[in-house]
Amino acid sequence: MDFTHIYLRSIGQWASQSLRSYALLEYRVSGACGGTAQPPGWGWHNIRLNRETQDANNIVTLLPNSEFTLAEGTYRINAFVLFHPGSHRAKLCYAGDESVVLLGSNPEVGASNILGQFTLADTTTLKIMDYFPAGGECDFGYSSFDRYTDESIFTQVEIWKI
Repeated sequence: MDFTHIYLRSIGQWASQSLRSYALLEYRVSGACGGTAQPPGWGWHNIRLNRETQDANNIVTLLPNSEFTLAEGTYRINAFVLFHPGSHRAKLCYAGDESVVLLGSNPEVGASNILGQFTLADTTTLKIMDYFPAGGECDFGYSSFDRYTDESIFTQVEIWKI
């Protein structure tokens, strides 16, 4: 696919650069809540991803441990990580040493949004993590929308290769 002129709803602008490929990773469950933070307590936690919903050009490889691999190149990302209740902050980081590639927003409630552009010099494995401050309420975890019988989406990661 060639998304030469794609509207990036997250920033409300038309992309001026050629976006050659698009992938969508998600964490979806049916009839259950999104789960609790693992391990429990405050600090950085790995975010689960269990579905590669779109990836026509195979720009991403989703691994069983929720990490994902991207080839060398420049990418844009728009990721939403839900958490209920309390403040939290998500980050895109290198899987090996967990150093930051991009930091997300720091909302009091709702979704932390990671939005930005980055370049990889080599094929790289990345992951999404979420931070809860000391004394934060982690017991409810990744939303409590367990009353629905259809699928609920708790994390979405949109990736464009440009």
